[in-house]
Amino acid sequence: SLIPGQCTELTRTQLKSLGEWEMNNDTSDAIKLLKLIKSLSHQTNDQKYYPLSLYMAKRSVYTLRQGLYTTNTQIFEKLKARVEIVEEIGGTIGDDTMIVENEFKTYLTEEGIAD
Repeated sequence: SLIPGQCTELTRTQLKSLGEWEMNNDTSDAIKLLKLIKSLSHQTNDQKYYPLSLYMAKRSVYTLRQGLYTTNTQIFEKLKARVEIVEEIGGTIGDDTMIVENEFKTYLTEEGIAD
């Protein structure tokens, strides 16, 4: 049980409160356990900070950069993981109406259709 041994006591307590902990702890399903830990780390139960959580998750998607030695596969996996986090907390990517409207207005202006 390597993974639980690396968790803090608080994380282990939170995992136990999920109900699925006992089943995964007994079967040593590392993938399932890691998914539970991931869901814990991205929970936004405190609605007071939900907008900030969503903003930070989206920001991590929009500011992702590919390093010189990062392969396309690696950057794709990082991007996919960050998008999953946004979706897990109830957000969407590419559905920001203000950005879309602004880009559409810029396009129309450049084409001479709007002023």
